[in-house]
Amino acid sequence: MALPPPGQTRFYPNTSMTDSTDSIFLQLQQVHDRPSALAAALQLADYFRDRGEYHRLFEVRKFAARLRAGAAPFSLQSPPELTSAQSAAIEADLLLACREVGAALTSSGHPGAAWTYLQPLDDTHFVRNLLEQTPRHEESIAELIQVCLFERAHPEFGYALVLQELGTCQAISAFDSAAPALSRDQRTSLAEKLIDHIYRELGQSVRGAILRARPEVEAELDSVQLGELLERFRDEIRRSTPHLDATHLVSAMRIGRQAVRLDSLRQSLILSRYGQLLPDLLQYASEVPFTATYPDHERYFSALVSGDARDAVAHLRQQASLSTSDSDRSAALELAVDLLLRTGNSQAAAEIALSLGTELGAAGIAPGLLEIGTQLTDPKPILDFLKAQHDVLAYAAIRLNQAIR
Repeated sequence: MALPPPGQTRFYPNTSMTDSTDSIFLQLQQVHDRPSALAAALQLADYFRDRGEYHRLFEVRKFAARLRAGAAPFSLQSPPELTSAQSAAIEADLLLACREVGAALTSSGHPGAAWTYLQPLDDTHFVRNLLEQTPRHEESIAELIQVCLFERAHPEFGYALVLQELGTCQAISAFDSAAPALSRDQRTSLAEKLIDHIYRELGQSVRGAILRARPEVEAELDSVQLGELLERFRDEIRRSTPHLDATHLVSAMRIGRQAVRLDSLRQSLILSRYGQLLPDLLQYASEVPFTATYPDHERYFSALVSGDARDAVAHLRQQASLSTSDSDRSAALELAVDLLLRTGNSQAAAEIALSLGTELGAAGIAPGLLEIGTQLTDPKPILDFLKAQHDVLAYAAIRLNQAIR
């Protein structure tokens, strides 16, 4: 390659980082009006993108957006007044810049930094797809869990990562930490993921214990589900317990009550039956009305699986009648309301709810009269109660909903 004459500089764009930088400075020196300023800003954006300097890329995209809209590239003082058209144009360009920079940062394994730019986007599918495709390493996994689960960008994916990467113990803690900020449907989805994980974990452990005790049955174990194993190999399983941390199982009972899918409820039911095989020292009590943790949960999950809550509700009513604590009585009756609603008997649920009167909701288990009332064909008893309580808003909500059904 011939050398340039002395005193003359020849530019070879993109042949080296130095040449690229020199080219940028040269173009910036030649800026003399808005079109050349915009062209320089666009070249500078390419420069920062090629260098992987994505935060600076976004800043330059801001310069370009304002120049394109007829405004100054930046303002050190209070920003000048913009027309509505200018503001709309700048906002549209900035959202495109957020997409560009957010995508670049996730693809380079920095989802935490990317979230700053992805948050303003009203495109859940785009954001979640980016997060799912983020390269995974120790740091990015931790950031993905934070963004997806605790920042609620993609809770189901984030929780799946917790289960996969961190295990059951941390998954239970993560559920309890994240749940208050999640919607009911999101909590349900996470609960079902946890139950499935624990069910599979227990199934593998139980099969291993049976094989150690009865190696001759190996060929038939693969096709046998956990529920059948508990029945056929009850003695072997009881003698080899526990097959997982007993505190995890207690948490599974509590969290499993938020499951909705029939498969998840069946898994929870089987877990409750396994729990009854644990030795007395591992029969940890739960909160009222599940003080006999595994028998009480078996009754609860059996009602949901079968769709027949009569026996479970009768038991809860008996618990309530024998209770000497107002809070324990409320908990038992609210659970009865919850079970009846979930099994389609809203009229019976309303009767128990009304028997609680203003105490309904004290235990935090049953929904309020507004939600119950919207499920009734004839909500008159609830409307009468609300009228007597001068609850005009709830009364109006039920009546207005009733009018358009």
